[in-house]
Amino acid sequence: MRFKFHPHLLLTAFIAAVVLLLAVSSATGVQASPFKPNALATKATATPKGASSTPDPRFIDSGAIADGDSVSGDIDDDHVYFIYTYEGTKGDALSLSMTVKGGLIPYIGVTTNDQKDILKDIVGKKGDKSAKLSVTLPDDGSYLILVGRGDGSKGSSTGSFTLSFSAQAGNGGGSSDVQPIDPTGDPDEVVGRLQTAGLVPDGGKQLISVKDSFGTTSDVGNDFLRIGRGSQAQDLVMSFIVGWATAGSPASACGMSYRYTATGDYSAVLISNDSHLVAYQTNGQNDPLFSFDEEQQFFDFDKGNIVTVVAIGEKVSIFVNGKFVTEQTGKAAKGVFAIQVYNPKKNKGTTDCRYADIWVWSFK
Repeated sequence: MRFKFHPHLLLTAFIAAVVLLLAVSSATGVQASPFKPNALATKATATPKGASSTPDPRFIDSGAIADGDSVSGDIDDDHVYFIYTYEGTKGDALSLSMTVKGGLIPYIGVTTNDQKDILKDIVGKKGDKSAKLSVTLPDDGSYLILVGRGDGSKGSSTGSFTLSFSAQAGNGGGSSDVQPIDPTGDPDEVVGRLQTAGLVPDGGKQLISVKDSFGTTSDVGNDFLRIGRGSQAQDLVMSFIVGWATAGSPASACGMSYRYTATGDYSAVLISNDSHLVAYQTNGQNDPLFSFDEEQQFFDFDKGNIVTVVAIGEKVSIFVNGKFVTEQTGKAAKGVFAIQVYNPKKNKGTTDCRYADIWVWSFK
């Protein structure tokens, strides 16, 4: 679950020949508006001017990597980055978890083999002991996994790493056969369309309706504001429009929690200021029952985003602005609902989330 780790930052990587050379990224600023965050994720630049295509012996060709593999290595000034090759299929959901020892600053990057696209990367900071990255592959083909030190090829951090790698075919990132929906209109109209599409059972009733609301926090971590006067549901459709007045950091997020039980377990769906859709279900002190964190390219920060959650039994399907994003499998539970606002560690600003047309339709 992304919220348990350091904020999402980008450090761009560029590949040359069989090995890779590290590049830089440039931030893109945007103007604030009632439904618009203060910053977006940085994007990869082209090859830096003057960058050499000469193979760098500090970049280690480490062979193929496959689902379920766990690999290890030692990073020092002579072995700065390890490169693994993955033969992927469109829609594959990759999950990479890196743990480090000895003062190494973690770095993970995923790029296409043709050197044209840096899909996603994340860099830690001094003192971090782990880093996680997930990405959905846009096409069939070869991809390169870059593992190294976050302070770059000219940095000084050293130590050992272990990388756990998994690849799940077609789960998440919108690669499913689930068709887009029309999320607009009255709740009974939206639910009727979902019933016609076979996504929810017949019947049910509207349980909660909130026209406008907001959630504000300047603290780190998650803050909750319960809605619905204690109304509970297990099988449900939840819909809300969400955006920002202000965002404390690029990783700040606005969303809703649901199925919030008396034991404190809950499910959540949030949109972050750096264009990520985050969804998870907690399970006490154990690992989450599911955890999804993917950057999306179709959010509308000017007008807000319509988030639709369909939770029937163990299956949870999530749509944003009518587009299917992911289906996850968790545990059916009956619980209450709350607005949820998140600020990452070391956040120094206030996150002000704005909500409109929150409603819940309950089948149980």
